[in-house]
Amino acid sequence: MRISIARLLFVFLTLQTLSQFAPAKDLGWQPQKTWLFVVGVLSWKHSEMFGSFPVKNRRDNIVVDFFKESGIPGSQIVYLQDKQATQQRIDADFTEQLKKLRPDDLLIVYYAGHGTKSEDGNDVFLASYDAGDDDVEGWSVNSIPGKINASKCSRVLWLIDCCYSGQAGLAITKQSKGPAYAAVTSSAASESSTEHWTFTEALLDALRGVSYVDLNHDGAVTLSEFAVHVGADMNAAEEQRSTFAHTKGFDAEMVLAQAKPLVNPRIGERAKARDSDGDWYACR
Repeated sequence: MRISIARLLFVFLTLQTLSQFAPAKDLGWQPQKTWLFVVGVLSWKHSEMFGSFPVKNRRDNIVVDFFKESGIPGSQIVYLQDKQATQQRIDADFTEQLKKLRPDDLLIVYYAGHGTKSEDGNDVFLASYDAGDDDVEGWSVNSIPGKINASKCSRVLWLIDCCYSGQAGLAITKQSKGPAYAAVTSSAASESSTEHWTFTEALLDALRGVSYVDLNHDGAVTLSEFAVHVGADMNAAEEQRSTFAHTKGFDAEMVLAQAKPLVNPRIGERAKARDSDGDWYACR
């Protein structure tokens, strides 16, 4: 049976038109029901214990700016940067924010800085600015879900960019009550992490709906697609294993952003390039 070129062209154009008008998937978070708690520490009181990271091109503030521009009210955002992020301030501000959460709210917790293992190896401390003071080890990863469980929020998305950050995945899977949890981190619980912003850059790509993070090209970037994307980036650029974990009640297909159209299928491909000194580096 022969089919005319004109008929094939008609079918193609019809399908293309219909795809353009396909309903967009609803975002899995709404600004008015989203709360943000961000701690970004790049320099520490005890610099002999915690080496500083370059402040130039820091990305924790860009994460905060993104959510502000997306419509999250300023009253629902806490951002502690460097000297502001003492352990006492972290504990006080986090406790105060948790009191304000309502049913159906989403809490996003983000940390960037240093992470250290506890002496017994069963916990990880996110280094507050004054970590190293007497009786100040840092922000205990294992303790955080217990505090959140006393709040009224329904979901928690935990994002950590530091050494041993995969401990968050272990911590949330032990929870038998409280909200639904998901955690995406830059490394495994037993693994160090680099000072680069590779993890947070991948997060921003996902939140902005960059086309190559939409792995199945359905017009939406989901949490699970972000997890796959950041896993590949961390492996290629940093030789690290990122962590993705969630409890039963958290939808891994939560839509983070509407995706932009992919102009060329090769955009976003990972590759290796050689610099002028002959050294290889990861690129896209």
